[in-house]
Amino acid sequence: MTAVNQELDYIRRAVSDCAYTMEALATELGKSRQYVHAVLSGDKPITFEFFASLPDDVKARLIELRGADYGFVVVRPAVGPDAIRSFVAGLVGLLTGKQAA
Repeated sequence: MTAVNQELDYIRRAVSDCAYTMEALATELGKSRQYVHAVLSGDKPITFEFFASLPDDVKARLIELRGADYGFVVVRPAVGPDAIRSFVAGLVGLLTGKQAA
């Protein structure tokens, strides 16, 4: 499998995992459904503009898929209340010299 085909496979899997239909993805990208399908099927070249305009959740999933295939442990960053709890627990641990559970 070529590097381009591998990247397209990752993108197709990320799009599917994020539950985008071809129509929804085309709308997000501001492109026609036919164009998006042609790019994802390898009939048209993938451009930086196409990649850069992918929705953030698709890009995040794409990074997870790549990392997992390379054997990396991929951890999503904490956001919202989870991020605040993690920050406070880490800060308390630093100040008291104890690790948070």
